[in-house]
Amino acid sequence: MASMNIGNNANIGNDEIEKFSATGWWDNHKLYRTLHQMNPARLTFIDEVLRKHYQLQDETDSISFKGRKALDIGCGGGVLSLPLARMGFAVSAIDMNDNAIIEAKKAANQAGLTIDFQMIDVEKFANKHEETFDAVFCLELLEHIDDWAGFLESATALLKPDGMLFISTIRRDLKSKLLAIYAAEYVLQLLPKGTHDWQKFLNPDEIMAVLHDKGLRFCDSAAMVWQPIRNNFILKRGDDTPNYILAASKQWRGRVAH
Repeated sequence: MASMNIGNNANIGNDEIEKFSATGWWDNHKLYRTLHQMNPARLTFIDEVLRKHYQLQDETDSISFKGRKALDIGCGGGVLSLPLARMGFAVSAIDMNDNAIIEAKKAANQAGLTIDFQMIDVEKFANKHEETFDAVFCLELLEHIDDWAGFLESATALLKPDGMLFISTIRRDLKSKLLAIYAAEYVLQLLPKGTHDWQKFLNPDEIMAVLHDKGLRFCDSAAMVWQPIRNNFILKRGDDTPNYILAASKQWRGRVAH
């Protein structure tokens, strides 16, 4: 692969990196608890989209993506990386926080999983590596990035033709201001105060406008709806709940967003 001509400056500020420097990614730390609660819904969506994309007929086939490579950008402590490895992917995972990478490596070793964890930003990773990936994941990340469009340029450059990009983030509307910030951080205290900046939230059409310019097509999306009684998240398509996940492909064979 030719040089991507991607800048060397990280798109995420030091204040955001420091925000997630706390240890305890696997110890029920308040900052990371929601990610674990989201993970089943995120993995269900990923499984459904990839099974359709690769035309896997048998549900048992969907747990084995052997021979395919995945990149988890902003991997944190490996909450997503480990399940991806269990699905059969050869996983590379990157993050800018050394504490997170240390905990991710420890968790993978304890689980007997081989994952290539690196402390590096996506721009430097893209310039350093000539490989591309079948699936690239940017989950719960864009809302913490200043130059999110530049970040997506780097992420999409790392996709193979027919590769799939997964993004999950938070809508920027009144509901997200009330639920994702006021309720979650101040009333229910599900997250530490200051975890999110409402101005950095992104709507799906904003993201897809950038992805379309990079040659990607919309595949699917779903809201991730919090169930307080069950203390988990469920997927709902066609819902405008603040948290959502979407998938886009360079050569999708299915439906296209209008």
